[in-house]
Amino acid sequence: MEKQQSKFSYYAKFVRRKYIVAVQWLLSYKINFFLFLLAFSLEISFTFLFWKILFLNENTLNGWTFKDVFGLMLFMYFFWVIRSIFESGLRRSFRLIRTGGFDYFLLFPLHPLMNALFYKVTITSFLSNLCVFLFLFLSYLLSFSVSFSTVLIAFLFGFFGNILFLLFFFILRCFSFWLKENKFLLILENGTHFFYKYPLTITNKFFQFVFTFIFPLIFVVTIPAEILRGNFSFVWILYEIGMLIALALLAAFVWKKGLEHYESGMG
Repeated sequence: MEKQQSKFSYYAKFVRRKYIVAVQWLLSYKINFFLFLLAFSLEISFTFLFWKILFLNENTLNGWTFKDVFGLMLFMYFFWVIRSIFESGLRRSFRLIRTGGFDYFLLFPLHPLMNALFYKVTITSFLSNLCVFLFLFLSYLLSFSVSFSTVLIAFLFGFFGNILFLLFFFILRCFSFWLKENKFLLILENGTHFFYKYPLTITNKFFQFVFTFIFPLIFVVTIPAEILRGNFSFVWILYEIGMLIALALLAAFVWKKGLEHYESGMG
């Protein structure tokens, strides 16, 4: 037990040091943070304008009101906050894996996976997304009547949905151990940005199946937004738990096999 606590403490200190360095960098280059924040603010402003224009003539679109779309955007930025914690580190780490430069991290006493997750922390993206998310969250609570329990359940679904989706992309990134080029992954990731902004439950059964069991995007934004709308199904709990267990086991297996297959850059 003491050994496990010591290891956890070591990991916690490692992550803390990474973020302290990132914050120090941010304070040295404040303009980067403000440029990121400006970019995200402009994006959300134009998105709001787009939806507002649509709802000027129609009260609902396929049963979704402006309040429902607001909730959808809230969880979209919630996902980007969580994603920005790991995204930069994962991209750089798996690039090193493809080029054989991951040897440096294998020499550390720290678990290689921790190095992969927190190799590089992009604090500007994280803080910018966080500021926009907090603005949306407070605006939603002040503008609409919704119970605390509903918000709590929706965010629990959203959090585990984010973990589920990140596990999915982690597994795809692990193919870097076998493939020298995986540009298809970048194309796939960029392509998902379109689907974050729209409720997937209004699509037909085929697309709902794809975005649930093959490409689990529905758990990230749409289902939490549906819960805010007052729609809740215990089947969603079973789906999410089942997918989390399956992808977590698969991610651990693929990572282990990938490390065994890893080719050192030192030959």
